[in-house]
Amino acid sequence: MDAPTRAWGIVVSRDEKDLHPLEGERSSIPLARLERPARRVSSATPQAMRRKLPEKERFVNTIRNFWEQTLIKALMDEMTSELEEGVFVTEPEIQHYYQQLGTKASFQIAKTTDQASMDQLLEKVKKGEIINWEKQIGPVGYDELTMGMLVAIFPLPVGESRVVREGEFYYLIHISAKEPASPPPLTEIREEIKNQIKQTKQRIAFEQWLKEIRGKARIEIQPQPPHGKASV
Repeated sequence: MDAPTRAWGIVVSRDEKDLHPLEGERSSIPLARLERPARRVSSATPQAMRRKLPEKERFVNTIRNFWEQTLIKALMDEMTSELEEGVFVTEPEIQHYYQQLGTKASFQIAKTTDQASMDQLLEKVKKGEIINWEKQIGPVGYDELTMGMLVAIFPLPVGESRVVREGEFYYLIHISAKEPASPPPLTEIREEIKNQIKQTKQRIAFEQWLKEIRGKARIEIQPQPPHGKASV
């Protein structure tokens, strides 16, 4: 009997009597049963060609979409690798991050779609007037923040407010309270902090790259020929 060969991650006997998994108990699945689906696909190819399926628009679009998605994924993977190699974390950044862990903050957030309304809300907050806050967050630690806009505002003192624009919305963020926290010693969490800072930098760089790509993208709309006339 010929020596076994490997296929699909298992050991296949050439006499097709049985299959032996690399780990675990033996299996009695004949090799011919594994080859049968591939034979069906191969024998169906001439039928598809005779029907001229590769020339049909649906088939062409499927292949085009698959090619584009595969190409985009390859580009994303390559950009991610480049960002991983080009991002560094400094000691001052680690110290700053650790200092923020000694505090938990609470935020109040309001949202509008136009600058004028936001200016009015900000003026009321500065005067100490009560406004209708849409969201209350906290108390949360610096390492618990999931909204990027809160990261930059977190170090500000209680009572400070900032306006941030994201997309079509304006956000008014107010630091309503702070309380002390007790993080572990820096020596115990240094690497964790370093990795967190690095991941944040990579995410920001990646988002910035995507934003630039979208800004450069052009959408061209081809004019349709008049009804009944073919374009030349």
